[in-house]
Amino acid sequence: MRADLRHAATQVPPQVLTRAKHALRTLRAWNAAIERARRMEAVAQQPGRYEYDLRYGVDAGLAHQPTRTVEAWRRLEHFAELAAVHGVDPDVVYATLGGKPELLAEGEQVQAWRRDADPEGQL
Repeated sequence: MRADLRHAATQVPPQVLTRAKHALRTLRAWNAAIERARRMEAVAQQPGRYEYDLRYGVDAGLAHQPTRTVEAWRRLEHFAELAAVHGVDPDVVYATLGGKPELLAEGEQVQAWRRDADPEGQL
């Protein structure tokens, strides 16, 4: 680990660092679930079906995952604000933790499933 990365990590209280790690894991888990859904769609030849289930709560096992993902993103935004106040570069801290992932964009085929499930546009 480079010296600036070590320094940034030591500037953050352990509890705050743990919250940031948890939020990053949540975002990575969401992306991994989307990627698994897309692989299953390719096998089933039903593009968008499983990703739709994940994103819109049809899959009861992950019905709250989008909410957790939003909460994780907010925790990281708050972390970045606090880090800036204390002179710590949040991107350097994220780098020590494996980087901050971008959330995968909704697949184009998801909209077709959404229209079929909600023809009146309530979702």
